[in-house]
Parts: sequence; structure tokens; C-alpha cells
Amino acid sequence: MIELIYLLYIALRFGFLAKRYRKNIFLWVVLSGIFYVISLIFIAFNIHLFSMFDLMPKLTEMNESYQMWIPVLAGLFVAFGVYRIVEKNFRKDKQLAEEIEQAKLQKKEAVKRRDIHYFFHTVNPTNVHHILPLAKRVWSTTYKMILSQEQIDYMLAMMYDEKKILSEVDQGDCWEILKVDNISVGYLHYKLEDDGRVFLSKIYLDSASQQQGLGKIMLAQVVEFAESKAARAIYLTVNKHNEKAISFYERNGFVRVQEAVFEIGNGYVMDDYIYQKNL
Repeated sequence: MIELIYLLYIALRFGFLAKRYRKNIFLWVVLSGIFYVISLIFIAFNIHLFSMFDLMPKLTEMNESYQMWIPVLAGLFVAFGVYRIVEKNFRKDKQLAEEIEQAKLQKKEAVKRRDIHYFFHTVNPTNVHHILPLAKRVWSTTYKMILSQEQIDYMLAMMYDEKKILSEVDQGDCWEILKVDNISVGYLHYKLEDDGRVFLSKIYLDSASQQQGLGKIMLAQVVEFAESKAARAIYLTVNKHNEKAISFYERNGFVRVQEAVFEIGNGYVMDDYIYQKNL
């Protein structure tokens, strides 16, 4: 009976191991069971063989408990040893697969970027009118499942007033429009603050232009500015429910440092995380 319990336990361990590393669960459960049974037979045979040559007490001199537990425990130890070896190999296979997948993604991104012709245009009175239509297009996809349409309309009117933007530019803020093949696809707003950090207020990219490496290009533009000013860090705020943006920031070295709720008037708030990238 005890052999069956251990057999079931080992099969379950190998089954969960196979599931964790996305291997064939049924195959590894069956293989582990077969291996354990073979181990028991092999060890029992060797015990009998050793007793024949007086290398250990004869089986007839052992009590029944002794005869049963030696092969069972020995088989169990062998099974655990094999389990560790298999787990180590699974881990290596997974790491290798991840490295191959990462290399494929990097190659894919490089191919996508090859034919992209982009340019950052500093916002001025002649092109500031491009910002609001672009913001409306971006926000309609970014926040439609996060904010109400009323709050979106309120925030767009508050943040993207042309006079307000030009006033911020006059005060030293950096407002830039990203154009690809002379089409406006994204925009940036960032500034150096008194504490030696750069505040990345806005980094938005049209959904149709995403997955082409442009987000990283925009972020690199801000990093280059920060380094030219000897800034110690870049920080930003992001809506707690904007999982796509959060994932992008974390992949590019930003770390969550704080939570904050900002009142923006008219009964609305921005419920955000604050992320920072040290330079």
C-alpha cells in the first residue's frame, strides 16, 4: 500500500513540474510512475543479490518491515534525485526559449524600425493646433475603458488649451510632436524641475503607430534631455488602471515609488502611480 502512495505522490510532483514548465503533463506523469516502479524492482533485486553473496543480511533474517522499507525509501530518494535533475533541465530549456524569443523580438523591432523616418518638432504657434486633435484620438483608445467620457472631455479641455501649451513652452517646458513620414503620431511634454529630476508629464503615441519601437524612441528623447541637464532621475504619473502603459514603463527601467490622488476640479481626480527611473 505504501508503494502506491509514494507512486501517486511522485507522479503528482512530476505532473505539477511539467505543468509549471509547460511540458506534456500526461507523458511525465506516466514516465515518473514507470521510472519509480523500475527503481523499486532494481533496488529489490540488488538487495536480494547482495544477500546471496553475504554482502548484507539474508532476506530471511530481515523482518518484514525491513524488507519493505529499504527498496521503498531508496526508490524515493532516487526519484527525488531524478526530479531535481529534470527540474534543472526544464529551467534551462525555459531560459533558452526565453532568450530565443527575446532575440526574435529584438530582430523584429529592428526590422520594423528600418524604414521609419521620424522627427521631433518643437511645439510653436504654427503647429500647436496639431496637439489637441492628436490627443483626442489617443485618449479615445487609451482611456475609454478607464475614465468616463465626461472626464476625458474635461481633462482634454483643461490640459490641451493652445494658450496654456504655448505659455508652458515660454516658461521653458519641452513640448514636442513626433512625426513619422510627416504625419503627427505622438507628443511629449517634459521639464526639468528644481529638485534635479525631469518630470515626464505626457508621453502619448497613436495606437496605430505602436509596436514599432516608437515608444522607446520617444522615451530616449527624454532620457537624452535629462542627461544633457545632468538630471538625477526621470519621473512620471500613470493611471493605476493603465496596465499597458505601466508594463511599458517597467520594461524600460521605471520603478513604482509612490501612489497619489490628484484633485483636478469639477469633482474629478487622477488616481495614479508615480514611477521613477534613476539616471
